[in-house]
Amino acid sequence: MKVQAICTTLLLGVVLAAATGCSDGPGAGAGGLRVLEGNDARAVAGTEIPVLVPNGSFVFTVSEPGGELPEGEPADSAGDAGSATSYVGISWRSDTNPPEFGPVLHGTQPLPAPVRVVQGDDEAEVTELGPSGPTATDFNSSGVAWVALVEDGPGLTLEVEYDGLVQTFDLTTGEREAGPADGFYEDTGTGRTACLAGEPADARWRADVDCKVTEVAAVPYVAEHGWAEEGRTWLVFGIFLTPGDDFTLTEKGTEATYRVARQQGTVRSGEDEAVVLSQDGDALGGSWSASLAVQVDADAPATLEVSRDYDVMLDTASGPADVPPTATVTYTATVDLPPAAA
Repeated sequence: MKVQAICTTLLLGVVLAAATGCSDGPGAGAGGLRVLEGNDARAVAGTEIPVLVPNGSFVFTVSEPGGELPEGEPADSAGDAGSATSYVGISWRSDTNPPEFGPVLHGTQPLPAPVRVVQGDDEAEVTELGPSGPTATDFNSSGVAWVALVEDGPGLTLEVEYDGLVQTFDLTTGEREAGPADGFYEDTGTGRTACLAGEPADARWRADVDCKVTEVAAVPYVAEHGWAEEGRTWLVFGIFLTPGDDFTLTEKGTEATYRVARQQGTVRSGEDEAVVLSQDGDALGGSWSASLAVQVDADAPATLEVSRDYDVMLDTASGPADVPPTATVTYTATVDLPPAAA
């Protein structure tokens, strides 16, 4: 599941608010590593590196080291104290296909993603990446900079940070270090699944509850809930529970009909309870639909356990007089999911 291809079937969307903030711009590191703001991205040609973060999809281009800045770029005015032996150009642009799953990934307040170059113990800021797309406010979604190297040598890397997680890219090869963000770059969707037959936990009750689950997507990050733990992933999906008109209680050979007044419950996988990203309305009434996310092991099948408590009221037009006027009926169902990393 690459970010651009994540399913969009989850209803109950979250409105994307405009992002605010900006970067202080390129700067100097603690040692000799310096970043100079550039003018023309066309002056940078070389290795292209896709960079995917929760607030957007970007493409970086990195040039081979050169002894001089290209014509038209600002002169390096640092003087002898910061004289460079070579310069590496870095340009970036927002991808033409921004993440379609944005509200789940960055919520209503996308965070900036600081970008820096690192060589040994020295580092310098390049920019901050902001959200992109027709419903977001762009800031620093494109640009160009030149890294002034005082000492040539291996180990020059690009670091992109979002909400505490750093992705590291080798600026010579363009390779990315494996880590929790892998799900952005891999096809890890689990596909469509279905609820298995559910029923009330108490055999005295009969209820026809329609349970549907949308296509399930595996994502490494969920806004306000953070990055998935190592070896795990977030599964994000929509669920719809619609009970029939009546709940029926069979007691002492007689039947009584009840109607739903309120419902509440949980969805969990083992010890992990799913978090509600958005839901339709409140707990009143019988139907319930929501967008949910739950962490599971990435390389193992998972079972979602759906439990819903329905508070019901006796339909006074039916049933014997000696049955309780109200009751709580617990409905349970399960959803089996294949491994996200399969």
